[in-house]
Amino acid sequence: MNEIEQVLDKNSASYRCLSKRGGVYELYHVSTFKGHRKARNGEDHLVTVEVWDAGPNQNNHRYFVEVRDEDAGTTATGNPESTIERALDMTHWAELDAK
Repeated sequence: MNEIEQVLDKNSASYRCLSKRGGVYELYHVSTFKGHRKARNGEDHLVTVEVWDAGPNQNNHRYFVEVRDEDAGTTATGNPESTIERALDMTHWAELDAK
């Protein structure tokens, strides 16, 4: 188990501390990426991709993805999945072009 997984483990001292002192009952590690994508109209748009990791205890619902098109002001999400790849595949990317 890596350092992040240790914190997200509900049996860890860190998790128990956050729960006791801060009332936290659900905890995620969020990795953020910035990049560019072509919008449907052909313009380059800045996007922010967040990959939420609920930790090893969550199994089939471990990863969740949220993508924001910073230029259009739109957001796309998907369903929680067991792998990062599957979570990215299940993201509703077309929602970024909704405007």
